[in-house]
Amino acid sequence: MSTTQKKSISLKPPVMSLPGVATRLRAEGNDGPIRALRAESNRAIAEHDALRAVDSCLSTVHVSVGDGQPMIGRDAVRAAFERSFADSTFLTYERTPSNIQMGESGVTASESGTWQGKWNKPDGVMTMSGTYLAVWRKMAGRWQLQSELFATLNCTGSRECSPA
Repeated sequence: MSTTQKKSISLKPPVMSLPGVATRLRAEGNDGPIRALRAESNRAIAEHDALRAVDSCLSTVHVSVGDGQPMIGRDAVRAAFERSFADSTFLTYERTPSNIQMGESGVTASESGTWQGKWNKPDGVMTMSGTYLAVWRKMAGRWQLQSELFATLNCTGSRECSPA
């Protein structure tokens, strides 16, 4: 290239076609059943009904709670709810989905959102909160929870929130 020739550089972003994007976007309106299952689970927790709280879980569900402790299996998750419900200060946990994306196959979905738990402590209502990610799998025509990961980001309302 001679010193008088200039190289042309395009500043426009490349146009790309991503396989399945249109399909995924069309499918995002089909999240009603998952939202309904999440709402039912929240109601069961508010009513301290451990059996109903895990009704939408696969028997092999994997859950990692806010402190990083893993739970494997519906029975382990139910037992954890029963321990929470036995705590006289426990009020509720609530998960609020902000985004549900359906997989192209129609049998998987991801749900992300925020969560909070509340306890009525002697010095006030302690609220722990954070974000979560859930993976759903459709089996035999029914959506079931395959896994959940919770991150605890905040704690307010009680001295128990202070780091030890």
